[in-house]
Amino acid sequence: MSESQTTCPYSRASRIILGLVLVLGLALPVGLVAWSHVSREWKTCGEVSFWKKQGNTAFLAGDFGSAGRLYGRALAVDPSSVEITRLVTRARLHDSAWRLDLFQGEVSPELLMDADAVDAAFPSDKATTSALRGFAQTTSGRITEGRELYKKALALDPANGPAHLGLALLYRADDLSLPEAVSEIELVLKARPDNADLLAIASRIMRDAGDQKGAAARLDQALKLKVKPEWLRDMGTFLLVQKDLEGALNKLGESVRMNPRDAAAWDLLAQAQLMTGNLSGGEASARNAVSILAQPNYSFRLAQALNTQKKFGEAVQVLLPMLQKQRDILVVAELAGSLEGMGRRTEAISLYREIVGVKGPDDQRQAQVVSQLQAFAGQRLGALESEISTVPAPTSAKGRTGTR
Repeated sequence: MSESQTTCPYSRASRIILGLVLVLGLALPVGLVAWSHVSREWKTCGEVSFWKKQGNTAFLAGDFGSAGRLYGRALAVDPSSVEITRLVTRARLHDSAWRLDLFQGEVSPELLMDADAVDAAFPSDKATTSALRGFAQTTSGRITEGRELYKKALALDPANGPAHLGLALLYRADDLSLPEAVSEIELVLKARPDNADLLAIASRIMRDAGDQKGAAARLDQALKLKVKPEWLRDMGTFLLVQKDLEGALNKLGESVRMNPRDAAAWDLLAQAQLMTGNLSGGEASARNAVSILAQPNYSFRLAQALNTQKKFGEAVQVLLPMLQKQRDILVVAELAGSLEGMGRRTEAISLYREIVGVKGPDDQRQAQVVSQLQAFAGQRLGALESEISTVPAPTSAKGRTGTR
């Protein structure tokens, strides 16, 4: 859009009125009326040109939201302007193409109408309109069609950020394509390096791909720009893995203060508190998690918190209903410890034997966990059986009297 396009095309009536002003002079009443009309039109034209120029500057800088608002001011001054209406539509479409909430539901028909209008008025924007149509296809479950539209967009503009974003999220859904997802989201960040939401998305994709260090670095960048409770929770998770317990406690504590209804954050906070020896705090946090969402892993954390405080009876009450739903080896082991703590050795021995007899899973990491549990169960089984065998049998009354 050249500067010449921002000048105001005066109407034929205005030019005639301007001529009358010059002929009749400002002293005549008709001249005054004519001059007032022209003056208003000049003022309107100047305001429209000003806001349009500001909008153009924002649009070229990639700040499409601000561009739309600035064009909107121009349109408020001159609601009949077809040109400004088109610019408003264009800015709205480009702003929408970067909105992550488009991936949470269907793209509105109004937005697709915007794409048609932009295609007609701004042919150079076809890469972004193709990406937007790709969003519409993928959110409707037509993955192949959506992928082809993203590739069409990149054929028109290899640096098109919305198309790379669409591909990144598609690849993330497939574990085998996570390296491609990482590559795509890095290309997105080249276009928007200071977008906190995109940095957080990049962090999750890198975490899924196994790059925990890179994921933590991207999330740290996001948190320096904007703070969200779920991002604090994720950072707390990274810090727990790194054994930075103090940092984890700080991030998770801030997360639950911002969103007290986040069960996952309460559960992670309970884990951090138990690891630092704050047993009562761990129990309280675990209870909060269970009260929000009665999920098995949250209940398991509560049972752990209770066992560490030797509240074995309460732990049993938490663990027994869990075993009735699923015979998980971790729950069996925790319950065995609770029963042993209560002195119910026979029941504990039965559970330890069950653990020792479990067949290891095929997954290598799970098999390692099971192997460690079986080794521990074997030790406790040997110790308890030894204790029972060394306890002398009660002597009967007849035996105690002996022979006469």
